[in-house]
Amino acid sequence: MFSEYKNWHVALFDRFNILSKQPLVYRLRSGFDLLVYAGTYDVQVINEIWIDEIYTPWKNDVNNNWVIVDLGGHCGIFTVYAARLVNHVYVVEANPEATSFLKVNLTINKLTDKVSLLQGAIACNEGTADFYIAADAGMSSLVKRKLVGIKKIIKTPKIPISEMIRDIPIVNLLKIDIEGGEFKLFTKECAEKWITKVERIAMEYHGNPADLYATLKYHNFRTILWPERNMLYAEHPSIWEREIK
Repeated sequence: MFSEYKNWHVALFDRFNILSKQPLVYRLRSGFDLLVYAGTYDVQVINEIWIDEIYTPWKNDVNNNWVIVDLGGHCGIFTVYAARLVNHVYVVEANPEATSFLKVNLTINKLTDKVSLLQGAIACNEGTADFYIAADAGMSSLVKRKLVGIKKIIKTPKIPISEMIRDIPIVNLLKIDIEGGEFKLFTKECAEKWITKVERIAMEYHGNPADLYATLKYHNFRTILWPERNMLYAEHPSIWEREIK
């Protein structure tokens, strides 16, 4: 996997926890650069998204006209990956420090005109909420989790998912990695406000996925779990109906 990096030796050291926490730019052989934190899980996330491509099992179906929504953008590792494939990506991130990295990554990769960025926490309803900034920023969340070290707590605006996608006719791919916040989005009451606009979902889940699976089944999604990676994939039959037409 390290052959995908121009500075592969740095990725190797980082993957095996030899580097201390510090800002670091990974230069990929695909021509893209990613500003992340060394000494965290960020290099593992790069591997998952850019090499294993765990959020894009439908990659062969993607075309420029797809709309991709990235919930939990962190520093933009998936956002940059997606923006090179389609004309427009919408991304939400609540952590101000991660958002600053995300903006840099869009700038250095010349993708700012292809991405709409909202700073806040994706939720079901509007308002404000406590947001828990983790020592490893990629684990920050609306949900306080016992096994995650919390660096600080900030107040953040909540962005209702239904409002975020209100003006998007179809979300071709919804990527979700919000560190436990996904369960509230998939309550019956909340899902009814937005899920009919979504064709495909790729989600990392953080807990028992039974309720997520049940909500998706209720809305007629075909759902596959990959428990070894805590991943859930779902697609709606309307995709096939549109393809037949």
